[in-house]
Amino acid sequence: MTMQEKIILTHLDPATVMHPQERSALISIIQKIPGGESALKGIGELYGRWVAVDYIGNGVVVTENSMPELYRQLREVCRIVGVKNIPELATEWAYLISSYTVGGSKLRIVLSSGAIDLLTKEEQLFLIGQEIGHIVAGHLPYHMLLELFYTPALDDPTLSTIAGIVKMPLLDWYRKSHYTADRVSLLCCQDINVALRTMMKMAGLPKKYYEQTDPKVFLLQAREFASLSNNGWANNMMTNFLLRSASLPWMVDRAKVLMEWYESGEYQAVLDRG
Repeated sequence: MTMQEKIILTHLDPATVMHPQERSALISIIQKIPGGESALKGIGELYGRWVAVDYIGNGVVVTENSMPELYRQLREVCRIVGVKNIPELATEWAYLISSYTVGGSKLRIVLSSGAIDLLTKEEQLFLIGQEIGHIVAGHLPYHMLLELFYTPALDDPTLSTIAGIVKMPLLDWYRKSHYTADRVSLLCCQDINVALRTMMKMAGLPKKYYEQTDPKVFLLQAREFASLSNNGWANNMMTNFLLRSASLPWMVDRAKVLMEWYESGEYQAVLDRG
């Protein structure tokens, strides 16, 4: 499927692709507090501007003239899911496959140089789609709040105690938010094999095996991983503990969760609605 043949999702509602585990009691409380979301957006805006100073001073901004192919891919992803305010895109030196988004009202997606060199055009759509997924799902204010809790600004004992109460449930939600972002990124690339192949590369597939490894092998690994947690209470406890101790969901776990959504028929239903 070429980039020109992608289905444009003019009726995409982020709520319809939200992963059930993303629903957080903490975030529900924040949303119900009068003025809570406005205050959060204000904090996010100020913190976003602060971190943007650092990131804008580094890396290379992607423009129509400097890296036109990558620029077109960003615009294509935004077109597919109906994002009108196209964020800025930049690259930074790091020879791994990674991406993140910073900023407040003005957002910047940053891709590692390794992601540009090691991913195909379709795989780059999937990676950019993950960041767009966080944007359309409204994750970024909460992501920035979590980042703020890890800064020296909260070294004050009182603030640190308050942060400690909020940080753990917010970190648990942060991990789950990637399940939703993965769904949006699949809707951007619209090829489950592209999604699995990207996840394999992000998980550590060596470059020399890129052309020799079938994504279905990674899926078998993902299903074997899933069976571990169902094989007795001890395995279940250890799996859950290790997953909760990671800053991000393991890529093999994300592949399993994404494939379950794909096979459920919900993915195709979203495409059919257009």
